[in-house]
Amino acid sequence: MTRAIEFLLRAEGGQWILLRDGAELERYTHADRAIHEASLLAREQEESGQPATVHVQTADGELIEVETAEGSAPSPLGRI
Repeated sequence: MTRAIEFLLRAEGGQWILLRDGAELERYTHADRAIHEASLLAREQEESGQPATVHVQTADGELIEVETAEGSAPSPLGRI
């Protein structure tokens, strides 16, 4: 089975950093925008047959998985 691509968001210095398999892709000033973009990228991968996950790393290091399906649950932002 193909390994899933991991999109990870973490806060650093007032910005949200989007990583793909550990490599930095982009920086955002708003968490909502960062989660939205990560979810779009993951859906694009899934539509092309490549599994993908999106996680948000909290300040204490906990990873929260974000649903990437259209119309899925709301952002986990309230838990960060």
